[in-house]
Amino acid sequence: MGDRGQVELVMSEGSIFLYTHWGAEGLPWVVAKALDRGRSRWDDDEYLNRIIFSQMIKDEVMEETGYGISLGERGDTWRLVRVDYNDSTITVVDNGHSGPELTFDEFVSIYGN
Repeated sequence: MGDRGQVELVMSEGSIFLYTHWGAEGLPWVVAKALDRGRSRWDDDEYLNRIIFSQMIKDEVMEETGYGISLGERGDTWRLVRVDYNDSTITVVDNGHSGPELTFDEFVSIYGN
């Protein structure tokens, strides 16, 4: 078992998916913390991608398991946090059901604590 989830980073060229084996429940708060810390990079997806992944793995950076990076969505995750740089919005998708589309500011305001 696990608590599997992904962060989808949607860019004009396509998407990258960041995977967590144990942290799906807390993903919105992790992404909000990264966005808040990376405010000056909201218009620079390459840097913000790294900031988000660094926030995800910060306590386990040297581990061999627990996190991954791919070009596709996994079938065994229950939570997806979609960060769309094309329109600067974030959507949390739980078990295939999408929540509201929020601006970066709205998302940090809701999940930033």
